[in-house]
Amino acid sequence: MANPSKMSELQDALNRYGEASVQNYKIVHPLGEKIIDGLRTYLGGTGNVSGVPPVGDWMSDGRDYHDAKFSTYWEGALKVGTISMGLAVRIPHTKDDGVFCLRVVLDFLVEGHTFSVQIGDGKIISGLPIDGSPSDFLPVYDEVFAYVKDIFAHPVNYFEAQRAGKIGFLPA
Repeated sequence: MANPSKMSELQDALNRYGEASVQNYKIVHPLGEKIIDGLRTYLGGTGNVSGVPPVGDWMSDGRDYHDAKFSTYWEGALKVGTISMGLAVRIPHTKDDGVFCLRVVLDFLVEGHTFSVQIGDGKIISGLPIDGSPSDFLPVYDEVFAYVKDIFAHPVNYFEAQRAGKIGFLPA
């Protein structure tokens, strides 16, 4: 015999999950955009940081990938949990006209009125305000900078991160 109250409980749980996943999407996407904009200023330049897909192929020409820079584009918006974003950093050569382009994957997790973000396969920064200003995200910018710089100082770390799918690069 069917129990309609049990089905109602499942429907309510499904509705809550759907609402939470939409809220997660609506929070993380603007946060990612704020971090891209803030990191551009932090590193000093306009074309040096862009959002790119967190997995698969990407171009380093500064194109706007819109929603495709987030894992929700590839995995679907109905997800409660971590949302990834690809962050491309373009580093111009000082000795020629070349550019080194590096993708770092940022993993965002909303935790009530705060969020945490993991930089590549490195440090997790927690307790950041969802409605924060660019200066509130300074720890994220500092850690992205340190993470990228560490790749050149410790290339073994780079290869481990690349193998884990948390970083990638394009020669230009």
